[in-house]
Formats: sequence, C-alpha cells, structure tokens
Amino acid sequence: MMWTWLEENHGVLSALSSLAMLGVWVLYLQLFYSSYRHQIRPKILITRGGGHTAAARCILTNMSPEIIFVQAVLLRLSFPDGEETYSLSELDRTGFAPSDRRSELVQGPLRSGDFLDLGSFDELLSALLGKDDAGHKLAAASSLTILVVGSYTWHDRLAAAERTFNLDRNKADEIVLLPARMTSRQIRTRAERRAIARMVEKQAGLD
Repeated sequence: MMWTWLEENHGVLSALSSLAMLGVWVLYLQLFYSSYRHQIRPKILITRGGGHTAAARCILTNMSPEIIFVQAVLLRLSFPDGEETYSLSELDRTGFAPSDRRSELVQGPLRSGDFLDLGSFDELLSALLGKDDAGHKLAAASSLTILVVGSYTWHDRLAAAERTFNLDRNKADEIVLLPARMTSRQIRTRAERRAIARMVEKQAGLD
C-alpha cells in the first residue's frame, strides 16, 4: 500500500525534496554571506590604557582585516547644559615627540592589528584647551567621548567608531574614566556616517 502511494506521488515527493534542498542551500548561502560581511567589516577599538584616571593613555587599534587610514579624531565633552566638540588634528603638540609620527599627527594608515597611542586624556585636553581650562572642563563635564573617523581600503567608505567614558572621582579626588559600555560602538548606518562626514568637514573648515 505504501509502495503504491509512493509510486503514485513520486513526482510530488521529488519536487518537495528539491524545494527542501533549495531551501537548505539558500539558508547556507545566507549564513555564509552574513559571516563574510561580518569578517570584512571595519572595526576600530578605542581603549583606555595604563590606569583608570585621566592620566591613562588613549589607544586606537585597527581590528579590521584590512588597512584603515585614520583621517580625524574628535573629542566631545558633555555637560549638563550641552556639548563641546574638539578636533585632535588642531592639537598644539609642542614638546610631544613620539617615535611614531602618526601619534603626533593624529592620522595615518593602521594595518590590521596596529595600534596608535595618542597620549593621555589629560594631555590631549591640555594641548587643546590649556592646562587650567582643561582641568575646569573635566571637572564640570559628565562624560568624554572619543570619535575616530577613517577610510577603509576594502570598500573605500568612511569607517567610524566611538567610545564614551563617564567621568567620576575616586577616593584620592582624581578624575576617573568609566566606560559607558564594554567596547567601542562601530558606526555603520548611512545616516550616521553622513552626519559624521559633515561634522568632520565642519571641523576642518570645509563647510
């Protein structure tokens, strides 16, 4: 009885089997493509090295499979009544003579796995604002955000990431930087990338 039913419905069963196999292959290709896209995406890490206070180093690391050319690094201080954004490209690095010129210029190519030491957070702010103003701004600010903008050689598009540190004080009354999240936020939406491109152009005086 079963054999007769199978013979009578052989065509239908064959078509269903082909559809099921096609579905498996489509799912497999989707997973493969998703994994491939994830692997080639740019990824920039922004970390705090050498402590928790404002004397810690600001480190940028390229975790992408290809080169990223760092074009701009912006620093944003948030206050209860607003925000202030500064371009690290405008830094006065007098007396700052690192062995890596990219650290002095705050730009340049980073190969996969390369890192860039920009200096300590308080040094960056002092160079931007002057030592006294930097101290006052840090004391009044609620958070500090580092925004890195670059070009990714793989797809010739803007690559960007940001990381926010909440500002607090320790028992020694030193300002400490507390990460707002576990890792850097990778900026990938078109709207955000366009907004960042306009911001960088404005900071560079191209707007």
